[in-house]
Amino acid sequence: MQFTTKHVTVELRDSAGAPLAGDAEYNVGGWQPFGTGTTPATMELLPGTYTFRVSYAGGRQTLRQDIGANPLVQFTTKHVAVEH
Repeated sequence: MQFTTKHVTVELRDSAGAPLAGDAEYNVGGWQPFGTGTTPATMELLPGTYTFRVSYAGGRQTLRQDIGANPLVQFTTKHVAVEH
């Protein structure tokens, strides 16, 4: 029997598509750092569905994804304008 892993990448991008450094985690019986723990990060995982989350500027977003179908887990921020 042979098992094959997927090379998974977690990215955080700003609203214009530029990369951002955020905290990356995935849930495998509890939240753990994904790869280096900072986006962008890569790691080998067995195919399946995992829950990922990224923290940035005091916010946090969670995403559940089948990495067997798509090994690129991408989070994107939104541009916010504050007017006085």
